[in-house]
Amino acid sequence: MEELPSSIGCLSSLVSLYLKGCKNLKSIPNSICELKCLEALHLNGCSNMEKLPPLYGLCSLKKLLLGGTALVEIPPDIVSLSSLSDTPIEELPSSIGEKVPPLYGLCSLKKLFLDGTALVEIPPDIVSLSSLEVLSLSDSPIEELPSSIGCLSSLFSLCLNGCKKLKSLPNSICQLKCLERLFLSGCSNLEKLPPLYGLCSLKGPYIDGTALVEIPSDTPSLSSLRRLSLKNCNRLQKSVSTSYIAPIKYREECGEYGYELNFCNCLNLDQNARGTIMADALRRIKELAIARCVGAFYPYFYVGLPGGKIPEWLSCEGPGNSIATLFPPGCFNNMFLGFVFCAIIEFKDPGFRVRDLHLICQSSFKNSNGYREASFASEYFCLENTIESDHVFFWYDGRDISYLDWLKQNCDMENEASFYVCPDVMDTDYMTKWEVKRFGFHLLCDKVELNKCNPYICREANFLEQFKETTNANNKRSREDFYSSNINGNREETHPKRLRQNFFMEDYFSNAQDGINYDATMVPSSSSCEFAPKFYKFL
Repeated sequence: MEELPSSIGCLSSLVSLYLKGCKNLKSIPNSICELKCLEALHLNGCSNMEKLPPLYGLCSLKKLLLGGTALVEIPPDIVSLSSLSDTPIEELPSSIGEKVPPLYGLCSLKKLFLDGTALVEIPPDIVSLSSLEVLSLSDSPIEELPSSIGCLSSLFSLCLNGCKKLKSLPNSICQLKCLERLFLSGCSNLEKLPPLYGLCSLKGPYIDGTALVEIPSDTPSLSSLRRLSLKNCNRLQKSVSTSYIAPIKYREECGEYGYELNFCNCLNLDQNARGTIMADALRRIKELAIARCVGAFYPYFYVGLPGGKIPEWLSCEGPGNSIATLFPPGCFNNMFLGFVFCAIIEFKDPGFRVRDLHLICQSSFKNSNGYREASFASEYFCLENTIESDHVFFWYDGRDISYLDWLKQNCDMENEASFYVCPDVMDTDYMTKWEVKRFGFHLLCDKVELNKCNPYICREANFLEQFKETTNANNKRSREDFYSSNINGNREETHPKRLRQNFFMEDYFSNAQDGINYDATMVPSSSSCEFAPKFYKFL
């Protein structure tokens, strides 16, 4: 089709006009402005359309799709379309110009997509878009945003992916109380972020591939933060603790809770930053495990960062991708919440580009009462790049906790257990390009409840708080050193088939009145308690 008849203006009841992909269509008759009931006009893919007719008469128009056209300008009378709510103006040629027409009349506009355009600035009158919820400017040469963007009180999502000339964001961005998603991936010249303290709804800043050297210090004030993605930030050196973020509050109407901390390919992270990330991870995982026990439908946690060392706080770890061990009686009492898993991955092919990584731990438990299997899967680690060093990945999966009841019912028995971590991939060639160098797990327990019933369990219960106090006192030890000395006691060589010395049985005792005779030995402790029981089990 090359043209529409002028008589189309007589279709007084026409609600939708769908012309998507009409590549020979060059123009639309002026009579289209007579379509008072028209609500949707689809022109995306009309690659030869260079000009639009006047639009002022389309008083009911809510959706205008112009992606993939050859338009050289956006009609200035677009501001008269007071009902317009969805305008994806994307994939337009550079001839569209470097500016958009005035926007002051589009009071109902909810979505504005200007991806791939030649825009270098946004008009200040964007403040008039009081209903705007989504603004996307990806892959445009825009250099800055107007300070008036802070007045977009309804803005839910701001996408600036691939804006390589963007160097900064205005401080007024902290006024966006409804903003949940901030996409800055690929903004390779973005070296610094403004204060973020006012973004109380922000769940996931995507800051991958930027030039950031450090994360803003007010990041912990983001009470809704659930995802922090900074992969491929090669200049990033420092992180801030997210341990001060408000804990998860379980709500029955929203059963899913989760966190992602993606620091993959952030090769310049210092040891303090890596210790911070791991400490925060353990705290969040315990929160999620507790939330799962009170009914949260799908709590999950996963984190990735460069490194070749297993965290010291794991209960058991060893070389390779499998562990077989024996849990003594009393491990799986009512305070047991589940497992967290950790793997060191070596990527053998330096030129191999990894998009997604999905890890699954297959496990089995056996005692005199029977046998039970369980599977613990990570979410997909979104990497989308060549991985340049060994990486640490750890995860918690709370989808299926039926195994918990079975283990607790058999708490007074020895439990043989095996754990095997493997990739969730179908391509066998892919499996040859990476290897699990070390693998481990940690038993989670509700230490708050444990402390109420056993005074010996005070040693580790508040180690994060102890660390904060130590930091506030200007203690110069790194977090890694702190955890090594304050949590693990005397360091020992690990073995893949035994529980670590830092597998404290006091973490899992309910109390001395449960009728179980625990085989514990009293050993010196570096904590405030003079002695604390440790359990040693060798296979």
